[in-house]
Amino acid sequence: MVAQEAAVSAAQAALTKAQASAAANQIPSSTITLPADYVAALKGYVKGTVTSDELNKIAAQGLNQFYDFQANAAFSKVIVSQNGSTITLTVQEVQNLSLYAQNLINQIRAQFGTRAVLVTQSSLDYVETVVAGYNAAGKAPTWHNEDVLNAADDQYGTMFNEKMNIPYVGWFPDEVTLNDLYYDTYQGIVSMLYADAHANWGHAKSLAGDLGNHFYDDAQQYLGGGVTTWGDVLYEVLALNPFVGMWGTPTPSKAFDTTPVKPTVTTAADLTKAQNALTAATARLTSAKAAVVAA
Repeated sequence: MVAQEAAVSAAQAALTKAQASAAANQIPSSTITLPADYVAALKGYVKGTVTSDELNKIAAQGLNQFYDFQANAAFSKVIVSQNGSTITLTVQEVQNLSLYAQNLINQIRAQFGTRAVLVTQSSLDYVETVVAGYNAAGKAPTWHNEDVLNAADDQYGTMFNEKMNIPYVGWFPDEVTLNDLYYDTYQGIVSMLYADAHANWGHAKSLAGDLGNHFYDDAQQYLGGGVTTWGDVLYEVLALNPFVGMWGTPTPSKAFDTTPVKPTVTTAADLTKAQNALTAATARLTSAKAAVVAA
């Protein structure tokens, strides 16, 4: 009977692990639907036929999408910081957050008819390098650190176009959850789309894939997301630098992998298999106990 009890314990542990994996590896789905005339207005702004004020009036109609974020119950239970402790995510959590941002940005680009961004291992590695650079500064960033970004570009042969969402003072509570970081990603992209006049709509143009710069707009772009120890969410939109080896541009020390990463997902079939194994092990234990009683 000891063997049957051990089998039940092992099966229960396997099911618990599968359930935890399913919760951790899910990628939430959020929707961004651009206001009517926003696409034409931003394209007009890039061409110089629409003023910033005119674009701002149309873009303001999208600000109510701040409230469209759907909280994730499982992620709300994943605590990534307490009482100001540093935020450190797992490799899987960073990848999934990047894929979430990719989905949002590619929704925008589909409405603009521009090229989708890809998340690759190298774009994730690039952001890991950048995040390490920001963390090494020892204080929360207040602006883009071009020294860190240029150093990463030299390593990977890329051209950076960074989006950074710096949390407002007091934005995060004493307990920060993974759901908070997803919300910060969502609302950061929404604000950069619709409240970007102060930055001459540079963030919005980049998210839309319409910078008016053919070196970026015509190139395949890659995306990586990351989070500093203070909770600043970064999204790096990268293009390979066509000027590598020219005019003093250094040859990259690392090859850039352009293969898209695939989500790691625990499927319903995985959960069913684990549940069936537990049921079978429990049945065998029940039978063993019944045999002891009968004897």
